[in-house]
Amino acid sequence: MAGSGLCVASAETVIGSLDQLDSVATISAGYARLATGGLLHLLAAVLLAFALVGLAPLVWRSVVGRVGWLVALVGVPCAGGFAMLHLLALEVAAPTLDAAAMDQFLLQRLGAGGGPWLVPLLWTALLMPVAHLLLVFGLARRKVAPWAAPVLLVVGALVHQVVPGEFVEVMSHWVIASGLVVAAAGVWLRQPRPRESDVSR
Repeated sequence: MAGSGLCVASAETVIGSLDQLDSVATISAGYARLATGGLLHLLAAVLLAFALVGLAPLVWRSVVGRVGWLVALVGVPCAGGFAMLHLLALEVAAPTLDAAAMDQFLLQRLGAGGGPWLVPLLWTALLMPVAHLLLVFGLARRKVAPWAAPVLLVVGALVHQVVPGEFVEVMSHWVIASGLVVAAAGVWLRQPRPRESDVSR
């Protein structure tokens, strides 16, 4: 869970303003950054899948945690689709393609337009923060994670939505990631450890 949050924050830091995907020239100039960010988002989705397997028995008795778990479960392939959107966007900058036509495609289809690709994008952007908050809130209610974790998630989400600016947006992802790290640390520290006598057997 901590690794997934840190990967998302790192990806958003690396990508920066390139997430607009509105110019072939900009994509071409930031090719390495966009590729790195896309792969980090993909790794975040994989780590989230593993986290959900481990968190299931901890949150299932909490209704709030269970709802968050289910929303996050649907969000795993959506997060993968979000990563692939960044990776496939690199293909429009291929030198064999008409740059003017690709610019038009970016503006009309990925900018002003829409399509089925919006489903995983919107799920990741709008519902995954809610899923993380419900998950961590459920862990806190069961006294598995400290209450500081959901507080950090709320602060990060509010800053992300309310305060404009690229730097603030990136920092908000790190605040959210820190909340997930705090929650993960709480889960780790509160898990029962095998006794030495049990290990020796």
